[in-house]
Amino acid sequence: MKPKPSKSPGLDSLTKQNQLLTLETEFEHVYRKAKKHYVYALLCLYQINQKKLYSLDYKSFREYLKKRWGYTGKSTVYIHFNYIEPYHTYLLAEQDELPEFDRLKKGYPLAIQGRAEEVYHSAKTADEEGFENNLREWGLNKLPATDTCEHNDTETITMIKCSKCMKVLQYEKRVNN
Repeated sequence: MKPKPSKSPGLDSLTKQNQLLTLETEFEHVYRKAKKHYVYALLCLYQINQKKLYSLDYKSFREYLKKRWGYTGKSTVYIHFNYIEPYHTYLLAEQDELPEFDRLKKGYPLAIQGRAEEVYHSAKTADEEGFENNLREWGLNKLPATDTCEHNDTETITMIKCSKCMKVLQYEKRVNN
């Protein structure tokens, strides 16, 4: 049997790769936005429950969820309420730009230990690695933050770059003890 000749990526393959990249990028953008909108939706339900606003037309919050929204997973809603409760003051104050629910959930153990404000602001502003490092630095788990070490020797590195081509024009290294 003769081996089949290898097919080089043709125009069709490149078009599919470009479509995939475009759709994945769009999905990620929408998905991240949806996770932030979920926090806002949860905050609305939290307030409806806390202020008992459902009682105008319904006997219980459970009945409200089921009849108004067709939702029967009351326990999930309450679990998610627990995750946002330590942050509710910040969430109410800054409804225009909310952090993702997953980040608030991940920082929950620190939030209930009195670090809610720090966790909230880190969840809202830090990139993924920075957020994870903050949680580690604050003691969420036993792993050291990736941007710290146990050594006391540090270096200050100064680079001057061209703002157009990013070529390094000057480099200075200084050891700090």
